[in-house]
Amino acid sequence: FNPVVHIKLNLKESTFLKVAVNDIRGRELSILHDGKLAAGSKSFTWNASIYPSGIYFIKVVSISQTQVRKVQLLK
Repeated sequence: FNPVVHIKLNLKESTFLKVAVNDIRGRELSILHDGKLAAGSKSFTWNASIYPSGIYFIKVVSISQTQVRKVQLLK
């Protein structure tokens, strides 16, 4: 992606959710959401224009599960 990534989620039920971006060393760079969300389609945007090219991880944590996706920023 370059330099904005859109994260789309479909929640089946209301839940507490944290959406964060981590660097390759596991440091949390940005929190896109941290709180309760109602069921339905959700979209989050991460503007990475201030970060260097590299590999980053989008981490989505709910009460019942954690998902991590790798993204590569190319400038």
